[in-house]
Amino acid sequence: MKPSTRVLLTLAVLLSIAVPTGAQAPVPDPAKHLAGQIAGRAGEISRLQAQVRKSPKSLTPEQTPLSTVNLAVDFEPIYLSLIGSISKQAMRALEERRMDKQVGDASGSTAGSTSLVSKGGTPAVLAVAVENGALTQDTSGTTVTFRGSPVSIVQAIRRTPYFEMLETDDPAIEVLQKFSFSFSFDTSRGLADGAERTFTADRQQFSAATLRYSAVDNKDPRAAANDPRWNALSPATDVLNRAALAALKSLQADPAIVAWVDATNEAISAASLDEIEDVVVARFQSLPTVEIVPATRVAVNNAADQFKRMVSLRAEILREIAGGGQLVFDFAYQKPATGPTSGNVTVVGSVGRSFLLTGNVAATFYIGDVPANTESLRDVQGSVQVDIPFGDPEGIGRYVFTLATKIQHMPDDLVAGEGTLFPGTKGTIALGQAKLTIPVRGSAAKIPLSVTLANRTELIAEKKVFARAQVGFSYDLDAVLSRFTP
Repeated sequence: MKPSTRVLLTLAVLLSIAVPTGAQAPVPDPAKHLAGQIAGRAGEISRLQAQVRKSPKSLTPEQTPLSTVNLAVDFEPIYLSLIGSISKQAMRALEERRMDKQVGDASGSTAGSTSLVSKGGTPAVLAVAVENGALTQDTSGTTVTFRGSPVSIVQAIRRTPYFEMLETDDPAIEVLQKFSFSFSFDTSRGLADGAERTFTADRQQFSAATLRYSAVDNKDPRAAANDPRWNALSPATDVLNRAALAALKSLQADPAIVAWVDATNEAISAASLDEIEDVVVARFQSLPTVEIVPATRVAVNNAADQFKRMVSLRAEILREIAGGGQLVFDFAYQKPATGPTSGNVTVVGSVGRSFLLTGNVAATFYIGDVPANTESLRDVQGSVQVDIPFGDPEGIGRYVFTLATKIQHMPDDLVAGEGTLFPGTKGTIALGQAKLTIPVRGSAAKIPLSVTLANRTELIAEKKVFARAQVGFSYDLDAVLSRFTP
């Protein structure tokens, strides 16, 4: 991938990181992009100023220029703030802010699960989820699931930039990148009666492990299949680079901008730690009133026009990528609280742009001895899910409303842990689920809330409606790494 293309790719994904996989990428306009940049720099400057005031020599050479406002670091927010229409909308977005890839288990076989359907996306590095509830089982519990990619974890430890993790000339690594893993632990197991649930990650709490092979994932903007799309932006990139360089030179030579930078840093130095973020925002808010020379104004306006054009072109590319397909194969080892261990094979397919349509086909087999005249096939499953995103990704975040249905057929009575059968348990379970995934503003965390209805459970074949509510918490490190190690 060309360096210029990597820059574009970094910008594209940074601005769409809050968008769920498969959703149409709502690309923010320049004003919202500017608001995000100012808010981010205000927080960064405040944090580094707190560090340097506590220990003056604690900043690294890379951190020192980030602790103040300067053209080398803040060129883009400075020149965009000089455009009155963009700056005005950005400040409105900042005031609104101030008012303030499947992570968990989706097999339904663990004691706590908020998903009926497994999605095709996988965290590139590592994600953790805590989910509380039950779907097809009869007891509720809390399950902690870790999901990640071994190759990407090693690359992250080596400090490989997030958007370069898929770049390799080694065929073996290229194949290994398609594999990921997950481990689930049920915190309700291995406890004395009445004891508080505690996550120990020991053998007693271990409930499942999964190996995932991603055969196709064209929804990942970093995928090689999408390189031609990004490479097509090269001409526009060259124009933007020339315009930006001309604007930077003009700003560096403009006395009014030099004076504004000096005054801004003096205000930061004079402010208390609690005031620094507000001071930085206020100083950027004052930029449209700075009287720059006509030549600087022409250069700044030209750079802003090229930036808007780039945003529009990038938006179209992200819309095309969002419509890509996924095909995934899951191989799971399951250790339920009751009954023998089992293995599960799941095929996951998904496609969608403005909404994501996902389908699963799965089969579960007993591992080990089963009673005479009992087949090793435990159950077969089929499920469909629709994810509908809504909300402002640059505000509190992107919500996702989900509707799902699942059919699970058990051809024989289920096998108990002692090698006997649970009589009358064979049959078909039909489930329906509604879920709302709530973003936690300013972080990579999300909270899924779901309600599931079923005609029966695995161990209770009585024909009546069972209703369960589930709540969870997930944290995806991809969103963090993509921001701080692009």
